[in-house]
Amino acid sequence: MERTQSPRGVKLCSVIAFCAIILSPIPSWAAATISTLQGEAKILNPVSKTWVGAVSNYILTPGEEVRTESRSKLTLAFDDGSKVEIGPKSSFLLEKAEQAETSMRLSFGKMKAWVSRLANRQFAVRTPTAVCSVRGTEFGVQVAANGATQVDLFKGSLGVSDSRGNETLLQEGQRIGVDQRGLGQAIGLDEAAAQKKAEERSALKREVGLEMTKEDIQAAAAAEQKNAVYQQGKVMVDVNGNRVRLEEYIIRPEPNQFKLVVLNHRADRFDYFYYKGVFNTALPTDLRVAFQQLPGCVGAACQFYLTEYETGRSNTIDNVLENASGGVQRDVNNNADATDDVASFFDPARNDFSGVAPGVPFFKTIYPTYALKFNGVSHLSWNYGGVIAGFTSQNQVADVNAVGLVQGANCDTLDNCTGNRDPGFFHDIVYEATGGLGGGAVWDKWDSYVIDDEGKVAKHSDFANITSGADYKERLLKWNYQQIITASEFNGRKIDLVYEPKILIESGLIP
Repeated sequence: MERTQSPRGVKLCSVIAFCAIILSPIPSWAAATISTLQGEAKILNPVSKTWVGAVSNYILTPGEEVRTESRSKLTLAFDDGSKVEIGPKSSFLLEKAEQAETSMRLSFGKMKAWVSRLANRQFAVRTPTAVCSVRGTEFGVQVAANGATQVDLFKGSLGVSDSRGNETLLQEGQRIGVDQRGLGQAIGLDEAAAQKKAEERSALKREVGLEMTKEDIQAAAAAEQKNAVYQQGKVMVDVNGNRVRLEEYIIRPEPNQFKLVVLNHRADRFDYFYYKGVFNTALPTDLRVAFQQLPGCVGAACQFYLTEYETGRSNTIDNVLENASGGVQRDVNNNADATDDVASFFDPARNDFSGVAPGVPFFKTIYPTYALKFNGVSHLSWNYGGVIAGFTSQNQVADVNAVGLVQGANCDTLDNCTGNRDPGFFHDIVYEATGGLGGGAVWDKWDSYVIDDEGKVAKHSDFANITSGADYKERLLKWNYQQIITASEFNGRKIDLVYEPKILIESGLIP
């Protein structure tokens, strides 16, 4: 049975409670309450040395430390109307909360404070390198892992001092930095915002690209590799007997982008390659889902396809730049051009090649704008002016230096030729020129090899008896690909690149 309390009991309890209130001493500290909490935070009890979960309306006492988790924040409210907002991944300690003085220590993270002008109370925020003393103001503090502190003053005035005893009065609308060396130079918040934008723009320029020194490329690559989703590397020997340190990685600069970078370090040279692709939509977590649709799709347009891409190759002196844009999906099996029909394709679902019956739709990506340049000189380009329906060349703007393949009867003895260079081995040449078999003023040549880690060229027989795509990929993992590029603009120099197919297979770029 539920027990009920008599009116006499209620009266007695009220008297006891009232006596407890009037006989208890008035606390010397001012209430500091967690008024709002988003996400998770923990409180360290200074006596028990244990962490407990924070909750709203919890009243902090001096000596308690609070840490917010990632994507969490809380607001601390004081009895005089002041409040402090603590940002994600931050740690602060309430040092004092008295009628005359409140102080707290921000070890790392971010906070913003609104200090009431109504109460005659000193308010101080300490960091590993700075002390902010205020009375009636609005300011923000950010502390890095190394203790470096950034203070922003939005309203009022703020005294900021360093660990050496130096002090400055920060004016409204100013920022100052404080580190182990002491106080920095105060600047306006508008100027600080402009500096931040300039730094962000500068950071974008530090990505791997063309016309950069070896040192710039290495620094940019080191920064990019921190965000790599795939990464490979090894030391091997190239086809000319030179030792090569090979680095490869793939990053996602934006949700709908990927970037493949290949670096070749040799004792006497440095060569690199990048491929940056932009898809029609955000990529899935598993990039292979999108990459496996790059060859094309049967029956309906692909869910993922490239709208533009850029490739770059360089030896830090010469470069090859390729751009394609405006990519759209079109059924090449049912257009006006029968020469581009697809009769078979590699099917990732079967991990093998599949046939496509006549008239069955096959969707590929077509680019209305394309350019291939060597040291800035165009070798091939087209522009359909955005009109690519039917995919005929009637709207194409021709390139004045358009190169074409040069075919020869016997490429094993003819240098300027397209075909197999060494019979029975994977050494092939692609030679393009404006002047036919004799060679024109504008030309480029691509020597391609399949080699092992010791520089030995693979034989055609090494890839014999392959019965499926899985067998092919397993065999390919044992070999590397080397490409040596020369051109009319290189003055006898070359771009010499070695690739390992493993990262291409794992990521799905080789389906």
